[in-house]
Amino acid sequence: MKEVRQKSVERKSILGYIFNRYVLFILIVFLALGIPATIYFSNLVANLFIESFEKTAVAIVETDFKNATNGKPINEPVTGNELKSISSFVDETEKKFDFQEINIWSVDGTLVFSSTSNEPLGQKRKKEGGFAEALKGKITSEIELRGDPEVKGGGEKINVLEVYIPIRNQSGKIINIFEIYAPLAPIKNLITTSRTIMISFFIVFFVIVAAIGQLGVIIITGKDQRLEIEKDISNTLQDTLITMPTKIRGIEFSYDYHSASKAARVGGDFYDIYQLDRDRVFMIIGDVSGLGIKASSLTDRVKNTIRAYSFDSDSPSKILKKTTTLINEMYGSSNFVSVFFGILDLKTSTLKYSSAGHPPVILKRGTSEVKKLITFDLPIGIKREVNYHELEETLKKDDILIFYTDGLIEARRGSEFFGEDRLVDFIREITTKDTKKILNLIVDEVLEFTSNELNDDVAVMVISLKV
Repeated sequence: MKEVRQKSVERKSILGYIFNRYVLFILIVFLALGIPATIYFSNLVANLFIESFEKTAVAIVETDFKNATNGKPINEPVTGNELKSISSFVDETEKKFDFQEINIWSVDGTLVFSSTSNEPLGQKRKKEGGFAEALKGKITSEIELRGDPEVKGGGEKINVLEVYIPIRNQSGKIINIFEIYAPLAPIKNLITTSRTIMISFFIVFFVIVAAIGQLGVIIITGKDQRLEIEKDISNTLQDTLITMPTKIRGIEFSYDYHSASKAARVGGDFYDIYQLDRDRVFMIIGDVSGLGIKASSLTDRVKNTIRAYSFDSDSPSKILKKTTTLINEMYGSSNFVSVFFGILDLKTSTLKYSSAGHPPVILKRGTSEVKKLITFDLPIGIKREVNYHELEETLKKDDILIFYTDGLIEARRGSEFFGEDRLVDFIREITTKDTKKILNLIVDEVLEFTSNELNDDVAVMVISLKV
């Protein structure tokens, strides 16, 4: 009888091995197709953006420029009233669409107008490249590495989109060529956003297929491995959720994640910091209710949804409102997510922020002043429609922001909580301005308070303004 039972176990193990390898093969094939699909999709989005940009630019130029010149060709550098009329139209267009520079050329290659002093009027150019194609009636665009024309010496060079647009009179004859330079940041942001969405989809799909595979093994080989397998999957996914940049211009930051000492499964604490463009920094911390694979996948979806919306808006309250509507539709109200989310403008040193039921971020000034950044709104996922409050705080150089999840203030010693007041008092006494040292001091204080026995995950992120 014992020998028969042993053979049965061996047979189940073999079936489990085959099933697991079959699922692994599906995952490998999916990833092999997914990587080029992600690149293709993001490039497609970029090309659609460029096409849309070209159409918008053409519509503006053909209408407003003709109005400014009465549809007549400009063959010599503009002066007098004509210069005022064209300058007004060009200034308005540059501000509205964030163009870097606009040049107008005659068909013989003479520069008749420039929105900057970068190029001397009256100079001649060769009829080649995009300019030559525009003379044939084609709208062309190409990417060029160039500095800022308004900065002496050009400043830092960035990739810009150079677009040539032929201007025709009523009879269809080409009378002038427009040359427009636009920063590529919006295109890069779209590529990043589209790739983030695709990668998010692949991660969720990967987790689902992996879970199905492991479930099959459990059914075949027994249920004893279930908790350990789920923990391994969640741990792997958790690692992908807390990948952070090494450096961002204008700020210094440090971060740490401590799993609960007695946790059987992984929770949904997360944080992220990301440079949206040259002057805006995205920063977020959050905590998903529940444990395991579902919490981890929801964490990924929330974080990447908020990041994606941040490229189109600089209002944290509006972004959180759109996110909570989307998450509620996708997941219902079975899980909720607390989030503190801010966008820091490095030009103005202004932090715009909103909170979805998350513990307040603590602001420590260069002096001993300590302030809690508080808004009282519902977590994401509880209701479909929530109007979030949005506040602003002007920061100064060396001001410190301390982000944390509730596992820190709810850390226990017996029946006593570490608490928010204790945390504020401790931060007030810290004298160092080094973010890594501040982080270590806070974490060590909590671990000492609990004798290294955390009952919940703890995520902490410390950010200091350095401009």
